Amino acid sequence: MIQKNTKGIVKMPKSKEFDLQTPCYIIYPEILEKNIKTIQYAFTSAWGSNVSIAYSIKTNHLINFLKQSISLGCMPETVSNDEYKLASDLGVDPSRIIYNGPQKDGEIFSYAVMNGSIINIDNFEDIAFLKSHRETLIPNRCKIGIRVNFDLEKICKGETTAGVEGSRFGICVENGDFRKAVEQIHEMGLFVDGLHMHYSTTTRSLSVFDALAKTASSLIKQYNLEHELTFIDMGGGFFGGRKVAGYPSMDEYAKVITEGLSGISRDRVCLIVEPGASILSTAVEYVCRVINTRDIRGKRVITVDGSMMHINPFFSKRQPLIRIESSNDRLLASQLICGNTCMENDRIMNLENHVELSKGDCLWVENAGAYTMSFNNCFINIWYTTNFILDTIDILSNLSIFVFICFCYIKFYDFNPC
Repeated sequence: MIQKNTKGIVKMPKSKEFDLQTPCYIIYPEILEKNIKTIQYAFTSAWGSNVSIAYSIKTNHLINFLKQSISLGCMPETVSNDEYKLASDLGVDPSRIIYNGPQKDGEIFSYAVMNGSIINIDNFEDIAFLKSHRETLIPNRCKIGIRVNFDLEKICKGETTAGVEGSRFGICVENGDFRKAVEQIHEMGLFVDGLHMHYSTTTRSLSVFDALAKTASSLIKQYNLEHELTFIDMGGGFFGGRKVAGYPSMDEYAKVITEGLSGISRDRVCLIVEPGASILSTAVEYVCRVINTRDIRGKRVITVDGSMMHINPFFSKRQPLIRIESSNDRLLASQLICGNTCMENDRIMNLENHVELSKGDCLWVENAGAYTMSFNNCFINIWYTTNFILDTIDILSNLSIFVFICFCYIKFYDFNPC
C-alpha cells in the first residue's frame, strides 16, 4: 500500500523483485514519448502541420533519449561542436540539425552551413565566419537565423533570469546591431531565414511568450523579412511534463504564441520550439539508498549514497519530489537527508513527520531528467567507464524502463561527415 503525506512525499513498501545498484537513474521511454507527442499535438493544433520540435542535447545527452526523440520526428538542437558531432554520428541529416550557441567555429561550422543545417547567428564573429566563406556559400542551401536580443525585462518586469543587466546572448535590437546583422547577411547574397527568440526566465509565463512572439512579428515587418523567412524558433523555457495548478499548459503556450505571430504565413514559416526540460524532466527518476544515520543535538541526519549534484547540480532552493521505500512505521518529526560528498552544503532536503529512515532504505526522486546527467562528473567519486549499463526490467507498475548507472558518460568520437 502506498501512503502519501501532506508534503507530497510517498512511502512505498520495500520491493523484493529487484535489487538496484545505487545511485542510479531510472529511464522511462514511454513518458518521453508521451511528453513529445503532447507538445506536438498542442502546437500543430494551434499553428498547423508546419511545426518542428527540437530535442535539446545539452538538457540530457543520453543516447537512448536522443535516438528516441529523432525517431519521433524531433530535430537535434546543438550548442557546441561536440553536440553537433553526436547528432551527425547518429546519422541525422544535416538539414535536420539546429546549430545554436556562442562557440561556433571551424570545420563543424563550415560543414553545417554548407549542408543546410539551421544556423542561428549569436554574434558578429559568426557573421565574420560566413563572410570568410562567402565564395563557397550557396544561398538556397544556407538556413541562417538571428538570435534576437531585446529588452524583455522592460516588458516583463522581474521575469527574466538576467534581470536588468539583460541577456548576454544574441544580436541587440536597441543599439542597431540587429539592423547591421540583417544588412551584412543580405550583402553576402544570403537570406535571413529565421529568428531565434529563446530567453531564460524565472516565471515561464504566458506573458513572456506573448512578448517574444509579438517582438518577432514586429521585427519581421520592420525589416521586411516576410518573403524570405522560413522559420521562427521560439526556443524553450516552458512548463511541461506534468500538470500543475496555476501554471500554463502546452495548449495555452501554443495559443498565445500563434496569436502573437498573427499575420505570419503558417504554410511558409515553420514554427520551431525547443522544450528541453518540458519533455525530459518527468521521463527520469533518480534512486539512492541510505548508507548511515546519526543524531546531532536532537537532529537526525541521514546520509545517502547519492548526491545533490546528481539531481540539482545548481543547488537551487527547491524541494524535490520523492518516494521513500521503507518497511518502518515509526514517525520522526525531522530528518535531514544529505548526500555522500564531503561538502557541507550537500543537503538534499528536510523530511518532516515521516517514517524513520534506516540503512538500506531507498529514496526515489522524481523529475530528474533535465540538467542532471549532463552535469555528472568525477568529483570525489572517480569512475572511468564509458559504457552505459542498460537493463530492461519491470518495476511495480510493470512499465518497461531502463536503468542507467550514475557517472557513466558519453564519449564523442572524431567527426567524420563522410
